[in-house]
Amino acid sequence: MSALDKKDPLQFNDGLGDMLGERKPPQSLKKFVGIAAGLLVMIVLSFLASVYLIKQLSHRGLATPPLTTKDLQKEIAKIDASVAIPTPPPKRIAPVKKAVIVPKKRSTGHYCVVVGCFLKEANAKTLHAKLLEEGYSTTITHHTIQEKPFYRVQVGQSLTATQAKELQQKLLAEKLPTFITTQ
Repeated sequence: MSALDKKDPLQFNDGLGDMLGERKPPQSLKKFVGIAAGLLVMIVLSFLASVYLIKQLSHRGLATPPLTTKDLQKEIAKIDASVAIPTPPPKRIAPVKKAVIVPKKRSTGHYCVVVGCFLKEANAKTLHAKLLEEGYSTTITHHTIQEKPFYRVQVGQSLTATQAKELQQKLLAEKLPTFITTQ
């Protein structure tokens, strides 16, 4: 088999090239090279035109060269110096009056220990019954906050502050969450 008999499927041959022993590039490659060359010429021409235009404008004083950082700082300083910003007169601040804290009068015998707050009355009754079985004097009070009813289970009534703290410690030892409140 001779070199002329071998056909390269990637090469385009019109027959004449085979006879002369030459290989021709495919037509699509020729088109690509032609388009690429055309684009390159257009880019170079547009660059040269923009350079020419900038030179013409700068000779006429219509275009200025780009400013450096130092030039920009100088321009800003000029603008700042030319613009006067009026400063308002200082405001007079009235002397602050010291708040007088009056200690809250604690009354004796008006404390209780709250053991639970519930949205459902049944849950409050369950805890109430459990505490009664353990020997505590409990009451359930009904309250409304933001139009929502809740039920508070309280232990002890009309306790002094000391008695309420002692009862709270006893209930905390039994793992019951508590807080002291006035009645």
